[in-house]
Amino acid sequence: MLARPFPVLATVAGAGAALAGLAALSVVAVVGWFLADAGAHGDTRDALRVAADAWLVGQGSQLTYAGVTYAVVPLGLTALLALVLWRSARWAVGLAEPRDERETAYGVAMFSLAYLLVAVVVAVLATTDDAAPSLVRVVIGSLLLPVVVGGASVLHATQRWSIVTDRLPGDVGTVEAVVRVAGLAGRVLLAVYAAGLVTVLVSLGLHAGSLSAMLAAQDLSVGDLLALTVLSVVVLPNAALLAVGYLAGPGFAVGTGTTVSTGSVLLGPVPAFPLLAALPGSGAAPWWTDLLLAVPPVVTAAVVVRRHRRAVPGTLDWRHGLAAGAVAGLVLGLLSGLGGGALGDGRMGQLGTSPLLVAMFLLLSTGAGGLVGGVLAPLASRVLDLVGVSRPEVPVPAAEAGEGPQTQTAISPALAARLREARRQRADGATEQRPPFAPADAAAADGEVTVSLADATDDAEETVSLGGNDRDQDMA
Repeated sequence: MLARPFPVLATVAGAGAALAGLAALSVVAVVGWFLADAGAHGDTRDALRVAADAWLVGQGSQLTYAGVTYAVVPLGLTALLALVLWRSARWAVGLAEPRDERETAYGVAMFSLAYLLVAVVVAVLATTDDAAPSLVRVVIGSLLLPVVVGGASVLHATQRWSIVTDRLPGDVGTVEAVVRVAGLAGRVLLAVYAAGLVTVLVSLGLHAGSLSAMLAAQDLSVGDLLALTVLSVVVLPNAALLAVGYLAGPGFAVGTGTTVSTGSVLLGPVPAFPLLAALPGSGAAPWWTDLLLAVPPVVTAAVVVRRHRRAVPGTLDWRHGLAAGAVAGLVLGLLSGLGGGALGDGRMGQLGTSPLLVAMFLLLSTGAGGLVGGVLAPLASRVLDLVGVSRPEVPVPAAEAGEGPQTQTAISPALAARLREARRQRADGATEQRPPFAPADAAAADGEVTVSLADATDDAEETVSLGGNDRDQDMA
């Protein structure tokens, strides 16, 4: 049987992911075109061209139609394309797992280039005198998306995170701290974003009457209503990012010269679009809306406390909470800019948040929440224990559990050797340490080593897998 090199299958998977997403949108476009007026206007080629434009816009391309630029990226569509990329990369790994880090990186590169090639061809074929995607943004988005999503999928499937961890600067303690803070920051980011999504849905519920009146006034057919519903769903993640800007304080704009914030609302005429029914009325905001500014720090503190209860004792403190909250706020604030864009050159040419301003406000807000959560986590854990809230299971060292820890991270022999030497030096009271990322010693044999970064500095025996054979080594 012929060997199936991973880079070859990754190339097929990258092209297949692009074609699969395009095919799915083509089916939706053709069905929508037929439902709209039973095919009375245009033909299937027009529907397929719309599908191609939508696929390109979902990857970050702006679209110029009849001389007017539209630059809002429907993030729901982007998420669906990312899911296809993730599954395609996992498919390639399942058929032929890369043998080493070099083949892994080469495979991700081929996966991304194949996806990019399909995107460029589609962009060229979809360009007409009336509608033209931005080729520069097509190249950037169609390269960045498969590199990030496909690369993460491959690393997750192969557990070769050492490609990243081995290149982090600093000693073992620094690497551990970065890994912990990054994981906690990701949880905080998702929680605050979820709070923004809940804000949108609750506001829609409170303005259900306005939404019903808006839809009734348009006298939509079944096909039109279905198309409007699909469009609303794919831009719902955008609305959640705008709501994050609202919860942060600066708010967002829905048209030139407008602002929507917890302090005041200034609006002009807005399009009759379902999600815009969630907007509050113009004028001074009620007093209770200022209380919404407490949502990001409270959510952050809750995430830090919850994570503290799940972590190995002594591995998380207030410094991790502060750093994770600040990083999450900064990143989410900058990402809030992805929720907006230009809808034409007129009044709706300004839509979205000011990402730098939102990032600054969130950095302070979620950073403070992370600090408070980290300080109060031990007390909160004791209170929860007293009221009978069960504590989640915590990973324990192999010497106590009889097996490896529940949470493991695959690292390279070089990093495993650094972990062992750090323990020896601490046990001997040594002050001189091995230079960061020094070559592995003879104890780190060829093969992948699986240890727990969370427990890397604990004085305990740990199960280490060398070349597929498990053996217990004394790490003290």
